[in-house]
Amino acid sequence: MSIKVNQDVNSFEETKNSSSPQDSNLQDQQSFEELLANDTLPEGSLGNNIMQTFMQVTNNVQYYKNQANTALKKASLNPDVDNILKMMHKMHDYTKETTITARVISKVTQSVDQLTKLQ
Repeated sequence: MSIKVNQDVNSFEETKNSSSPQDSNLQDQQSFEELLANDTLPEGSLGNNIMQTFMQVTNNVQYYKNQANTALKKASLNPDVDNILKMMHKMHDYTKETTITARVISKVTQSVDQLTKLQ
């Protein structure tokens, strides 16, 4: 992936990019997957902190998902009131966690978008 740097900060000419939005999205996805797979970010850098936090959030959501799946299986095999209530509680926790995570990601994405527009 090559990044074109505009050397003249006073130049406001629009550059034409021949790649389609799908190609750009694919490149972004590949770049993000490389960041997740490689440990190339310097320790303590902003990018490293963001990726560590992202991985913690991903693991947290996965934990709640696993808890909900376990409770669901237990309630389906033995549908007594206690198991059903535990299942409902675990499903509520998972739903709440995913909702909060989605909102935080949305806000962070908006903030990053605004920052990049300012640069």
